[in-house]
Amino acid sequence: MKATGRVITTGVVALSFSPAFGQTEAVDWTGFYAGLGLSGGMSGEADPIPGPLFDLDDTGIGLEAFVGYHHQFASNLVLGAELGYNGASFDQTGAGTFTDYGDIFDLKLKLGYAFGQWMPYLVAGGSRADGVGFGGGYTSDGTHYGIGVNYAVNDRMFIGVELLERDMNGDASSAKKKKASNTDLKLRTLAVRVGWRF
Repeated sequence: MKATGRVITTGVVALSFSPAFGQTEAVDWTGFYAGLGLSGGMSGEADPIPGPLFDLDDTGIGLEAFVGYHHQFASNLVLGAELGYNGASFDQTGAGTFTDYGDIFDLKLKLGYAFGQWMPYLVAGGSRADGVGFGGGYTSDGTHYGIGVNYAVNDRMFIGVELLERDMNGDASSAKKKKASNTDLKLRTLAVRVGWRF
């Protein structure tokens, strides 16, 4: 009786690690892809020099577009590069100092791992954002880092979520440049994305 119990236990353990019980083969993410998404600002702050630090408020959901390439290794490690546009917009109202910041462009390097239909990843790279404030145009450049996850719906389509934190600095290009010579800018966005591999 004890021997029978050991056999049954061994069989259950073996089945629990078999492909039929959830251990499916990883999707191959290798190839080019492109897609769209909806992105919202979670938080932001601007630190004009000279001038006081102030918070930036999210002004709504913006459109995101992206194109990139993934290469998956035999170990299921995935490396990728992506160029994206993020339309999330931030503003600071009431102080008469800063009006709007948005139109963010990101060049990303991605490191992920594929298992089943999922691919969680880390991302880092460079960013540029354009704004209107201080009596004229404003452009900031800097870096970003974040995390994300993709889920393969089928052989071509995938959905995902991505959180990015940006740390940038820029100079004003206006007649009032002496009022704020440069600004440190921090922007955090969360995007829900859908893409197609080809």
